[in-house]
Amino acid sequence: MGLSVQKSTPSCTGVGFLRYAPLNEGLFFRRCRGLRKETVAREKSHRRFSWERQYTSTVLESDEVRLGVRVKTLEATLFMRLLDLTGAPQDQEESKAVEEALRNLAVLKEERGIA
Repeated sequence: MGLSVQKSTPSCTGVGFLRYAPLNEGLFFRRCRGLRKETVAREKSHRRFSWERQYTSTVLESDEVRLGVRVKTLEATLFMRLLDLTGAPQDQEESKAVEEALRNLAVLKEERGIA
């Protein structure tokens, strides 16, 4: 059970003091559920590029056989995306992100011995 700080009524000297009282557990858990929804929404809005979900699932893949297939598929996706980007100022951020993702995949391939 958690504790919350509540301001009590003023003491006889006219100066208030703080006392600890039990949290209303229902409210606590409702707030936690609300925070979870906000976190999920923030995570969804953080994904700016169409390929980011595929990148994340590839990097987190633990099965060696699937990892090789995922890496090759993701590399193809990223190279195609680089071809689609025009080099315009609004594409620079994604271009840099794609290049970084490709460098990370190269390291992953080297570490895991993927041809």
